[in-house]
This record gives sequence, structure tokens and C-alpha cells, in this order.
Amino acid sequence: MRLNSSNFPRVLMVAVLLSATSGVALGTEAVVEPLARSAIEVGNPQGAFMIGVARAGSTIVAVGERGLVLLSDDNGTSWRQGKVPVSTGLTALRFIDDQVGMAVGHAGVVLGTEDGGETWQLLFDGKRAAKLALESAEKSGDERAVWEAQRLVDEGADKPFLDLLLLSPEHAIVVGAYGLAYETSDGGGSWHPIMSRMANPEMSHFYALRKRGDRLVAVGERGLVSLSEDGGVTWAQIHTPYSGSFFTVELPSDESIVAAGLKGNVWRSDDSGDTWTSLPNPIDASITSSLLSASGELLLGSQAGVLLELSDGRLKPAKGERFPPINTFAFSEDQLVLLTMEGVRVSQVDR
Repeated sequence: MRLNSSNFPRVLMVAVLLSATSGVALGTEAVVEPLARSAIEVGNPQGAFMIGVARAGSTIVAVGERGLVLLSDDNGTSWRQGKVPVSTGLTALRFIDDQVGMAVGHAGVVLGTEDGGETWQLLFDGKRAAKLALESAEKSGDERAVWEAQRLVDEGADKPFLDLLLLSPEHAIVVGAYGLAYETSDGGGSWHPIMSRMANPEMSHFYALRKRGDRLVAVGERGLVSLSEDGGVTWAQIHTPYSGSFFTVELPSDESIVAAGLKGNVWRSDDSGDTWTSLPNPIDASITSSLLSASGELLLGSQAGVLLELSDGRLKPAKGERFPPINTFAFSEDQLVLLTMEGVRVSQVDR
């Protein structure tokens, strides 16, 4: 299956294009492979196209086009750049504390930081990922797995990782397009493929990963929901009535799953995925981001630029203002920092 506009959200399609053109020569400038070139420097960080955001203590850290990592210590008012060794598009990041974090992106990139996002190191890339997948498949004797892995090797480092979980400073899981899934137990020093245990028989794209205690959930295209109850050791496919793409997911309680995606579809289960209910949505634009506040408030960001709040089992616009199409967002004190298709926006949180 190839990436196309029918099964990939707009924000990720744009990121694909940015990544694909990041190695193109301009004029007489020599072509340099994005994996071997540091991130570009930008004069107006707040206007950059950013895709993922997380908090490292009191600092907000965002990732985006051509390897950009931006940091803000004043709730999104001003930004500075971190030092990144690659210029591939970055899609998501997580921090386990105020210093240690990882980010993922195109070309199978995984980056690590130990200083709160100021500087990053390359921990993994698509070439290594493809080689490891082929070695694992050949050992298994699974002909289809060997064919899929050989294709990864032949096509090179062109597959993106789209989300990740940090389960500890050493233990991380990364997932992405074409069902890619890898795990490290030593802080990124070594990796191994875990596609065979992710309960994704069609190798559908994974778009999002979340955790609550030992419960982990991964969602993706074609209604894919994969659930682990033991911290990621084993996974089971959860069948849903929906066959479109889920771009984001949250775990509001120990038994609840809320998955959202294409054309504003939002589905909820309160019994660990046994039964599902479709939540009526006043906005039919795709939902590509979500966030659970410390108090349990669930917000969803849409490509219509509208934030939705799930309250008393119903979806409703969370704020009166409308933003450019929302890529993702984060809380910072009494502010909401939004990464949009037109740059960073900061809005007061209504409480």
C-alpha cells in the first residue's frame, strides 16, 4: 500500500513532501543526503511548519520540517533552535523527564536527547531498520515477512516513524508507516523489530501510540486498534465497527479508549474495546491530534482549526476562536500552545 491523500492526513502528507524535497539541490548547491546533513537554521522559528510537541519540565519542545527542533521557555512566546544532526522531517517526540527524550521522523530516524532537547543524537535510521527487519524475517522462515523486509532494504530509508512511547529512560517503542514497529531496551543503543507481535496482520500504517499504566494502545489506518495489557510484551487486535483511519487515540480511564481520525470520526469504548460507540461530531474535518489534561479533560484538534472537548459523553467546540488547521498542541501553565499549518499559535486556557 502506498501513501496517498485518501489514507494519510493532510499534515502528514505535507510532511512527506517536505521530507522528499529536503535533499534537492538549489542552483549549483550539491545534493546532500538528509541523514548526513544537520537541520536547517530558520530566521523566524514561530512561523515554521512544526508537527510534534512535548514538554520537558517547564520547556516546550517542538519538532517539524527538515529536522527542526524548537524550544520555548516562555509558554510559546519566543523560540530557539536545538542542534540536530539530520535534516529529515520529524513527526513526534516524547520526554520521560525534563532531560531525557526521543524524537522520530522520516527516513526511519530516531533521535535522542539528554539535555532537555537542546542537542540531539542519531540513534536509529531506516537503513538499519530495514537490515534488522530482513535478518529477523530470515530467521523466522516466514516467506511473506522476508519479502516485506527485502522490499524495505531495496527501497531504502524512505519510511517514516510517526509516533513513539518512552516506557523508561531505556525502554522505547517506535511505530510508523507500513506497520513498522521497533523496540529498544538500552536507551537506543540497540533495536529489534517487533512487527510480528503488534497484531497488525495487514501491515497497516500505525499513526499513534498511547499508554496508561501497563496498558498500551496503537491505532492506524483501516480502523486498526492494537492493545497491550502487559506493557507491550503481547498485543491483540481489537475489532471496531469503523474501517477508516484513526490518527490519534487516548486512554481517559482504565477501561476507556477514545480513537479519532478521518472526516471527524470519533469512537469510544468503555470496556477495553469489546464494544464501541460513535460520538456525533459537529465538525466533519479530520482529527489529527488529541491531549488529556492532568485533570482528565480530553481535547481533540481538527484540520478545520477547531478544538473539540469531550464532556459528558458529547463533543463540542472547546473555544470560541478558530485557528489555522491544527497539527498538534500542548498545555503550558494557563496557555495552550498550538502548532498549526501556519505556524505557532498561543491561546489562553479557559478553566
